[in-house]
Amino acid sequence: MRTTFVMVVVIALVFASGAVFLETLSYPESEVAIEISAAVSRVRESASLRRKINTLDDEIVDKFPVPILFGVSPDDVSDTWGDARDNDRTHEGTDIFAPRGALVVSPTEAVVTSIGYGEIGGNYVYTTNPGGERFYFAHLDRAYEHLKIGDELSPGDLIGYVGDTGNAKGGTPHLHFGIYRRGAQNPFERLTEEFSPELRVLATEKILEEIDEPKNIIAKAREIVSENRAVFLEANEDGIRMSPVVLFALSENRPSTSATNDLTIGSTGASVRALQSLLIKENKGPAARTLASAGATGNFGPATQAALQEFQIAVGITAIGYFGPATQSYLRSLGKW
Repeated sequence: MRTTFVMVVVIALVFASGAVFLETLSYPESEVAIEISAAVSRVRESASLRRKINTLDDEIVDKFPVPILFGVSPDDVSDTWGDARDNDRTHEGTDIFAPRGALVVSPTEAVVTSIGYGEIGGNYVYTTNPGGERFYFAHLDRAYEHLKIGDELSPGDLIGYVGDTGNAKGGTPHLHFGIYRRGAQNPFERLTEEFSPELRVLATEKILEEIDEPKNIIAKAREIVSENRAVFLEANEDGIRMSPVVLFALSENRPSTSATNDLTIGSTGASVRALQSLLIKENKGPAARTLASAGATGNFGPATQAALQEFQIAVGITAIGYFGPATQSYLRSLGKW
């Protein structure tokens, strides 16, 4: 009871007299003093957060990109709104399948309002967005290590990494993307845009700027550029400015699988088309159905990788999303490859 009373008095003093008055008081080293200090900090943080949110536009952003920086286009996404879930729930969001670790980014300007873990959503991030909407990014492998509550985000700024945490554990990695504004809203029909090559380059540069060790900067640049080489080649051809480390990563020879029958991100041709047709026919889950909506294009992208991981999980093969000897041998034993 005394603690509650103290907290009420503190909050009243903050609003009546201002935080400056409280700073001048001297408290003994006690639990009450700690609670007072914590209460003042929370009030200040809340006021700061509210000021940042108030700078966002009053109008919602009606159309925006899929919140995965690379490799997933609107055509790769299926409408999963209303799908049946356990405990008589229905799905309130859009599941976006992508390889584990894919970069989850903000599709609009936003303010980070919550970072945490939930039994259903696993590792999650909430942002407040224009028009008072709240965006929910769930099942993350982890939130971006430099992300903090109160951070002001631009489109393309990193939020976290695709995973399978929460009640998605052991399933195909994906991002659950939800929108809330006077109740849950279906995001699917609003995911119609794509990030420009220029914005993708800028977002990559921002990620690299947060890394301290030079060797880690180079390693991260190599990782991002090698997995998304076509994007950076297009940007380079368009004259988009890139940092020396990104240009260095782009200039390096791309690892090739042409000497083997292995297939991975970036592979193209008849073998990829055959693999896609097989994954669609096997239909091991939602990632296969997402791939089916795009069809067997002959281009090995994130949708194919997600469907391959889903298949590998279903048949007991290590789910790496790489079509190598283990998966090929399994399919040959069944006469399917």
